[in-house]
Amino acid sequence: MHQRIKPLVTAICLVFIFAGCTKNIDNIGSSTTTIPALKEVTENNNMVSTPYDNCLDLKEYFQGISGCAVIYDENKNIYNFYNQELTEKRSSPLSTFKIISTLIGLDSDVLQSKDTLVSWDGIQYPVEDWNHDMTLEQAFKSSCVWYFRDVIDRVGKEEVQKALDELSYGNCDISQWQGSNVNNGYEKLNGFWLESSLLISPKEQVDILQHIFSNETSMREKNINILKDIMEIDNFDNIAKVYGKTGTGYRGNAWFIGMANKENNVYYFAIRLDDSNSDLCTGSKAKEIAINIINEHLK
Repeated sequence: MHQRIKPLVTAICLVFIFAGCTKNIDNIGSSTTTIPALKEVTENNNMVSTPYDNCLDLKEYFQGISGCAVIYDENKNIYNFYNQELTEKRSSPLSTFKIISTLIGLDSDVLQSKDTLVSWDGIQYPVEDWNHDMTLEQAFKSSCVWYFRDVIDRVGKEEVQKALDELSYGNCDISQWQGSNVNNGYEKLNGFWLESSLLISPKEQVDILQHIFSNETSMREKNINILKDIMEIDNFDNIAKVYGKTGTGYRGNAWFIGMANKENNVYYFAIRLDDSNSDLCTGSKAKEIAINIINEHLK
């Protein structure tokens, strides 16, 4: 039996659960950078500590896989960390970028609703679920890369750059627009968000989600609501409403990010696995870790 963690941790651990994705060929960001933690902020000309001090002991749940978690409690304005240093390390966002590309597509009117249909080009892709015309909701749920490649291309570089700059999305670097050809042989399965120029940290992911869903950006509310609708996943015993997206790479980078609404509060989270020596470093494994936490502590 794992040692029972404190009530606060019990509540926030719920945010980890996310429905499993179909097989995903998104790839990792082999290049990583570490950004400094913001330890203090200026308020009324005084230096005050940023609420950065809650550390979680989740080592057993990661089952020997190197990884991290950051969870932001909106009501208490507190960040909770497991392996804090790793939560400040930037890497490729992988399929978690579909949250942002969905919102950019909607806000630029390239997409109109969760039912916006994009025609399949007839190429046989490695994931069978991708080989047909798809709606936005279907593409998001199945993590279809070619659909979002089409959306991003139609939005265009200038508008994408503008949106990422506004969100302060990691390094905001889309210079490798066509990607690094990590999915060799499939032009539409590559992009700057797949083991390429764009990098972001787990802490930054959490902050961006909080800004978006608290309506602190210029994105239209109706589009944020569409995004939220397709992000919703099944709940455990109706304890909370949970929303999220996973991302999986080839060589040791996997993501699971989102939020949970529970008892008039919102918890924003990002969990990342960072282990090139483990074959289990996938978005599905991040989900499994989350389920184990929930099953043990949310009775």
